[in-house]
Amino acid sequence: MEQGVVRGGAVRRMGASARWPVAFPARFRSVFSWTRAEPHVRFGQVFLPGLSALGGLEPGPAASLLDRAEALRQHRLPLPEDPELDPTAAWLSSLVPLADLLAVGVAAAHARDADGRLAWYELGRAIVADWVESARPPRGRMWDVPALARRVPTLLHFLLLFGTELRVDRETRRLVLRALDAQAASLASQVSGQPADPWLIAAGRALFMAGRFFDGMEARGWLERGTSILWTQLREQVHDDGGHRGRSPIWHAFVLEQYLEVFAILQAANDDVPIWSRKRVKGMADFLARLAHPDGTIPAFRAEDPGLARPADELLAVAGVLLGEPGLALPGPFPGVWPLLLLGDAGRRAFAHLPRRAAAQLPRALRRTGFYVMPGAPGDVMVLDGGSAPDGVGAGVLGYELSVGGEQLTARPDNTLVATRTADPDDSLVGPESAIVGDVEWLVRDGLIYLAGTRRGGMLSPELRHRRRVFAMPGRFWLVCDELEGRGTWHVESRVHLRGDVPLRAMCLGRPELVVAPTDAVAVRMVFTGGHAVRVRREDGATVVAVASVGPVPRVLGYAFVPRGDEPASLALEHDAFRLRATLCVGRARYVLTAVQDEIEVAVDAA
Repeated sequence: MEQGVVRGGAVRRMGASARWPVAFPARFRSVFSWTRAEPHVRFGQVFLPGLSALGGLEPGPAASLLDRAEALRQHRLPLPEDPELDPTAAWLSSLVPLADLLAVGVAAAHARDADGRLAWYELGRAIVADWVESARPPRGRMWDVPALARRVPTLLHFLLLFGTELRVDRETRRLVLRALDAQAASLASQVSGQPADPWLIAAGRALFMAGRFFDGMEARGWLERGTSILWTQLREQVHDDGGHRGRSPIWHAFVLEQYLEVFAILQAANDDVPIWSRKRVKGMADFLARLAHPDGTIPAFRAEDPGLARPADELLAVAGVLLGEPGLALPGPFPGVWPLLLLGDAGRRAFAHLPRRAAAQLPRALRRTGFYVMPGAPGDVMVLDGGSAPDGVGAGVLGYELSVGGEQLTARPDNTLVATRTADPDDSLVGPESAIVGDVEWLVRDGLIYLAGTRRGGMLSPELRHRRRVFAMPGRFWLVCDELEGRGTWHVESRVHLRGDVPLRAMCLGRPELVVAPTDAVAVRMVFTGGHAVRVRREDGATVVAVASVGPVPRVLGYAFVPRGDEPASLALEHDAFRLRATLCVGRARYVLTAVQDEIEVAVDAA
């Protein structure tokens, strides 16, 4: 019986004419494919240990997936006639990894009756059939390592989510198994040429899963290759402080997800996990817990796709239960579908009894990876990028993200300094893109937290050096000072990208001040140095606040965030070749901060 696929109002028949890409190791197998109806599967392997608990999950935690499934049912994603000639963003993000199959499976688990579940199965089956029809030759992005590394596990999950229906619909089961087998073979043939990056780890996880799922010598080869990749890359790509060498928290979370799912599979099968790898993955989870904002959002430094990684609360919940590590899980209820699929009801009960992380952050210097954490009162934190930029990306180096009152205040992390020559506005682009950070200093003493670093490059003219100093007294202020050294006359802006939806109110009490209100109960004053213009503009959905100055260098600009400040404030900066002195007044309190080379002095007058 042939399977019909609905595309653009027409029905295309799929049967013996469907062509399957086969990598070299699978060519011999394909010669004899007529002798077996479908690839052999190893029984008894557990990949989603909590699958049986999915139907008992309340709709609330699954709401986003249920909404996605319903939208997909109402408006099927139109597929291009030639995917490689028309690779739309929506099509690539959904069909290449077949990401919607999990949403459809969750909707089926929450169906009210058998007919409702069958309707969801038909939708999932049609999505897979659409992909089979569209992705025939092994070429282009449909069959590169990143696409296969995500699609192989998703197809395997589809077989598990709809196991009951596929036992009846043998032809569709055969279709999916052949697709999964061909893609795993193609992935195995390509991984040797994949750079040592997060996608190589994702490919290792996919081969590990395919090798445990299928039976035979070729599958055992996939398992051995995937396992070797996972453990080798865990040593090579993850630093001793737990951070991924790519210096992107989003990619770090993506890599952590791969290892947590592998650990869940091994634990469900009562297989051993290497002790050293358990320690390294625990370090990754701890790294993420230290960087995450109070609302669980992962900082977006150098993130190409913020939606690539799962939320921090899901990752840390799974890590806390799997690794038996108290204090990893964020406060709040059990976070949703993916953790339940990996942990099951037993894991959900264990999560309920886990000690949670303290609400207040501690100052942290993750030096090996180059991130620094400056906390404030509970719910307040500034996360700074104090390391050199990899891969020629330097726009956000020495930038930061800031949360106050449990809400993010900043929209993007590229809150840094930009300089353009007054005679040639395009001269800001003559510098090298790759940013090098040096002379990094980190100090925590007598209630003061201090970070300083010097940037060269990163779209900054070669004749300039940018020295950023950040002072913080938890619960009182964060003070940012930017020194520009070199020669020439420059237009300089120290920019802050605030969330566009956060109310902003301007005041002028002898000098400009801004009041930012991320919540009804919390207001943050932005105080600026005198003698410099303060400009506010809208840009790409963010509110950009720029402290601007024109003139010869050296130059120093600065501003301070004063959380929960309801009294007038002022900021003054003095500097020469050896010393920087900042005086911040908030109401009757007066803070004098002096940096003389490597020495920091603090004087507080609360009279």
